[in-house]
Amino acid sequence: MSDLTAVMGMSTPSIYAAFGDEESLFRKVVERYMAGPGSYLGTACGQPTAEALAVNPRSATVRDYLTGLREAGVTTLAERLRAFSGSDGLPPGAEATALARLLVTVADRMMTCWPRRAG
Repeated sequence: MSDLTAVMGMSTPSIYAAFGDEESLFRKVVERYMAGPGSYLGTACGQPTAEALAVNPRSATVRDYLTGLREAGVTTLAERLRAFSGSDGLPPGAEATALARLLVTVADRMMTCWPRRAG
């Protein structure tokens, strides 16, 4: 609640007066989200293709940007892994690009799944 009061510039009693309690505030926030950005689900389900269903047209440029960053990271890592080929690193026949893609995928997943610790 302290983060919220700081960002909103409101006191805790003012927030409680406006929304009742934290659960009511949470529900109001979710309702507002579902009426705005979250409303895309209803629109998406009416789309003619799986890709159109999965990708919000407004987010396509962001998706493309992030995909480009990810692919650049995979390329850089694969090049570095190839530098180890034949020395005391990768075994013969190892697919540097496949290994780089796996490492990037695991790292991405770890960042989104592991709980964040404060401090």
